[in-house]
Amino acid sequence: MNAQKKPTLKEQLNGFYGELEMPSELTDVLLRTEARPRTRTRVVLSLLGAAAAIALLAVAAVKIRGGGADGVTELALAEVAHNHLKALDPELISADYAKVQEYLERLDFEIAPPAGGLLASFDLIGGRYCKVQGEFAAQLKLRPQSGGPTATAYVVPADGSLAKIGAASTVIDGVRVRCERAGSRLVFLAEAVRD
Repeated sequence: MNAQKKPTLKEQLNGFYGELEMPSELTDVLLRTEARPRTRTRVVLSLLGAAAAIALLAVAAVKIRGGGADGVTELALAEVAHNHLKALDPELISADYAKVQEYLERLDFEIAPPAGGLLASFDLIGGRYCKVQGEFAAQLKLRPQSGGPTATAYVVPADGSLAKIGAASTVIDGVRVRCERAGSRLVFLAEAVRD
């Protein structure tokens, strides 16, 4: 008994579509290109549209890049609030800044906060690597000495895009974010807003 070979899908499609033809009149219409006359009005409107598009792109680029120190500060504070809300656990649990500094060996700056600064009323729980605006940072999990939910601190060099940031404070999505400059470093503190 001879078994007939079943045609492949490709063969079936070729057979079906190969039998169809497009009328030559339709082909001519589809292939015909008619040159539209370039009137002065069309040229002016095209130039105005292009100028408007360039202006919008320029405004968007300034907004995205932060548009100066205030914009960079806003972006950094928003990123810190966002990272705090992730509630990532420390990679190293230790109340000793020296041990956390040793663990975060790739950081070439001091992670211990200045005495009397934003973090003076917090105890260290541990730390991990993080980034703030593309710069490597120490992310420190903190326990308030007065009790309450944990806070997160970020210590990062005041280099590159962060060089213009100074003291700042804001509330974003229920997170109070504060920033202070400590020499050549920035210290950000993110904590839940208390009622």
